[in-house]
Amino acid sequence: MRNNVPFLIVFIDALSYGFFKKNNGKLININSFSYEYKLLPTAGYSSNIHWLLFANRKPDDLNYFTDWNIVGEKADRSKKNICLKSLSFIDKVDYFSDTLRIFLRYSGLIKNNLPFSEINLFENKAIYFFNQSKNTKYNLFRKKFLFIDYDKHKRKIGLIIENAKNEKINIFIFSRCLDEIGHLYGPESNQYKNYTENLFKCLEIILTKVLKEAKYNVILISDHGMTEIKSYINILKPLYLEFGYPGEDYIIYCDSVYLRVWSKYGCLIEKIRRYLSSIEIIKILTEEERRMYGIRKVKFGNLICVLKEGYAFNPNHFGLIIRKYPRGMHGYLDRSDNNTGLILANIKLFNEREIYPWDFYDKLFNLLI
Repeated sequence: MRNNVPFLIVFIDALSYGFFKKNNGKLININSFSYEYKLLPTAGYSSNIHWLLFANRKPDDLNYFTDWNIVGEKADRSKKNICLKSLSFIDKVDYFSDTLRIFLRYSGLIKNNLPFSEINLFENKAIYFFNQSKNTKYNLFRKKFLFIDYDKHKRKIGLIIENAKNEKINIFIFSRCLDEIGHLYGPESNQYKNYTENLFKCLEIILTKVLKEAKYNVILISDHGMTEIKSYINILKPLYLEFGYPGEDYIIYCDSVYLRVWSKYGCLIEKIRRYLSSIEIIKILTEEERRMYGIRKVKFGNLICVLKEGYAFNPNHFGLIIRKYPRGMHGYLDRSDNNTGLILANIKLFNEREIYPWDFYDKLFNLLI
């Protein structure tokens, strides 16, 4: 631990660097932090990024990328999925398919928008970092910190910290509500702005009191930004028209901003690659990019595509859009201020101003051991 000074880390899910820069005078006394960094985007969503930040585990290490992943040859043969697959003839009738899905979702029988023909081929393997027990493997932060869920215990935070600081315990405060607000209402909404302002008012009171009475190394960090969606793209229908419905020849998983394609036929993969490459707002990740982001496994897709910032797939297979169009999204690889995360600290952490999530873990690991 740096000079035996404990750490106080505040984590805010989906606070964008751009939003903070526009509003920092209204959010927090910037003089409390001498150092400011941009957290560059990486592939995936919070279910992957949190593990990168706090356990240095990439998707290849976790064995899943985003939330839903292909089962592969060992397809789910449960009676429920066999029955749902028998409804595959409805996939081609949009109105009846959507109506049936709404019924099945609210009945608790499905939790996604996967085509019935593919529903036994995918499973939700995501494990969220903050939902894990203290004994989770590779979890240095769980062993070294007292974790406090701001959204559940904000009225007790002052008392908890008061008891902890006397024992020089590392403290980790985390808030995840802003991510959901950003998706539902967008980062330019009053809901996003009001929640952030109220959160920072509470944090400023806490930090002022703590730093007045005790010495802490303070770090405020967000995992990614949040971008206002300006347009939606239907990629599934043109793919079906060009290559037929998924089945024996190829399989698709279409996420909010990611599209993944599998096929045992290399020539078909190349045809789909050329087709998708012709669409300006779609980027196909290269082998070098997949290596850097730790998504090299074929089970993550023969092709992994990501949309340009500000766009989202609709319809998609993820599950949120069937209820409501999201207004904000992240997961893009663009390095704009709105799409990047934020790090503030009262100690110097890096020489560079822009860093990746794995850089953050490496630095904190060295400071904590």
